[in-house]
Amino acid sequence: MKGYIYTIEVLMTIAIIAVTAGFLFGNSPEKPDTGSGLVKERVFSALEYLDAAGLLRVYVANNTEGALEGEIAAVLPVNYLFEAEICTYDCDTTNVPGNRSVVSVNYYVATYRGDFIGKKVKAWAWTDA
Repeated sequence: MKGYIYTIEVLMTIAIIAVTAGFLFGNSPEKPDTGSGLVKERVFSALEYLDAAGLLRVYVANNTEGALEGEIAAVLPVNYLFEAEICTYDCDTTNVPGNRSVVSVNYYVATYRGDFIGKKVKAWAWTDA
């Protein structure tokens, strides 16, 4: 009789361990959302490219936001939508959609041809898909 009780105890222990392991390791981990990080990296790289090409500082110094947005659109992929503002402290967010997952990038421009301008380019970006 002792053998039967011992066997039942062992089977119950194995069942408890199996159920616990099933709950702990049964769910596969979720894939991280790298899409927004990729959008942010590409927008910052586009601004960095324009700065290295010598165009960004000219647009910021002359406050030509439309030309800046045209250059950014030429560099970014076609499914990226964005809004860019040249500002000093507070930037206008009227053209930024409220119903999308939007990332923002700040790029600071301090000088142009030895003159201090102290402005920043704030770009908001999201994907069309």
